[in-house]
Amino acid sequence: MVAWTQSLPSGNWRALYRGPDGKARSAGTFPHEKRAIAEATLAENEASKPGWRDPASGKRTWGDWYETWWASHNPAPSTKRADASAVKNHLMPHWENVPLVDITRFAVKEWVTVLQKKGLAESSVTRNVRVFSMSLSAAVDAEIIRANPTFRLGLEPGETDIMRFFTRKQVAKMMKKLKDRPRDRAMLALLVGCGLRWGEMAGLAPERVDLKRRMIRVTHVRDQATGVVKKYPKSRKIRDVPIPDWVVAEIKPFVKEGGPFVFPHTNSSNWRRDVWNDLNTGGRPHDLRHTYASWLLQAGLTIQEVSKLMGHSSIRVTERYAHLALVPSDKFMAAMTDPRV
Repeated sequence: MVAWTQSLPSGNWRALYRGPDGKARSAGTFPHEKRAIAEATLAENEASKPGWRDPASGKRTWGDWYETWWASHNPAPSTKRADASAVKNHLMPHWENVPLVDITRFAVKEWVTVLQKKGLAESSVTRNVRVFSMSLSAAVDAEIIRANPTFRLGLEPGETDIMRFFTRKQVAKMMKKLKDRPRDRAMLALLVGCGLRWGEMAGLAPERVDLKRRMIRVTHVRDQATGVVKKYPKSRKIRDVPIPDWVVAEIKPFVKEGGPFVFPHTNSSNWRRDVWNDLNTGGRPHDLRHTYASWLLQAGLTIQEVSKLMGHSSIRVTERYAHLALVPSDKFMAAMTDPRV
């Protein structure tokens, strides 16, 4: 490769060189030929080094790169919907016209601060950063940029979820309101009494419910929008969950009905609108799963036992509930009787 210059009508000189692919590239325009040939030679030397990338490729905007990356982004349908919402509402407005080469760690941290000031939940902020990071990692893999500026960003962890818990009296009140809706009542009982995720309940087949042994084997999840059934729950850990007697009584008629699923019609959005909102709980259906964890821990079960029952991917996920283990339980109170008596 040989660097060269080109005289321009303006009197300036364009510095030119060829990259490893043989294409001619400009290293800039300069007022003197000597400076132009020096810059062209320098650019040519850089291009001959291992790991060289075309400087122009980083000028591609994030919005343009997103179109390429998104076509290969193929998570679960529910995850892709949530990711698409993050892109539309928070990534595109901020990053669409920003060249990839101009995305720095400082710029990303500033953006995160903007999201936090908007009042987004920490879990939403985390999702936005995760989606953005995946797109930039793909740009690294495509050799467009050298490094992902979001890697090990060191964001404040914060609370990733707002956890609400219901008392037994509150749950009893909910079930009483559903006395004329036995299927919905049974679904509520299963969610709070066995701690299943919504998709796990939707994918529950009758043959996975052993009413005699009082045990459920959680092996499948069903996507509420597409109806697609996957063979593993969220953490890809098949698990057995005991069924309390009072839950058995509620779900037994629907297990006996047969069919591919115990609860065939389980769109969470519709259920929230048609059933949950009328209960006026002040919480969300997912808080029934939080309640399950809280009842177990307050009854004296260990973090490790609760983690296994809930099918968490690691013990660290369950540790969000650790403070509940400090709430005095009946076992604790029975053990710590008054020695003065």
